Amino acid sequence: MTTPLRFRQVHLDFHTSPGIPGIGAEFDAEAFAAVLEKARVDSITCFARCHHGMIYYDSKENPERIHPQTQQQAFAQGTN
Repeated sequence: MTTPLRFRQVHLDFHTSPGIPGIGAEFDAEAFAAVLEKARVDSITCFARCHHGMIYYDSKENPERIHPQTQQQAFAQGTN
């Protein structure tokens, strides 16, 4: 069974060094959602763990892997 390929795709992939401060400090989930809606995006691929091994969400299982400079949990805001 073949499904048609989505045409408006966004690929979010993070490769942010643990030494860069303020990750997500000014992230606005409402504004981000409005831009996606205006652009008529119908598919988003979002990696929550980078090639440095850092994760960009809260984790009770692996708190040592949470990016040390993350100011705001962007993924937590954007999920519902």
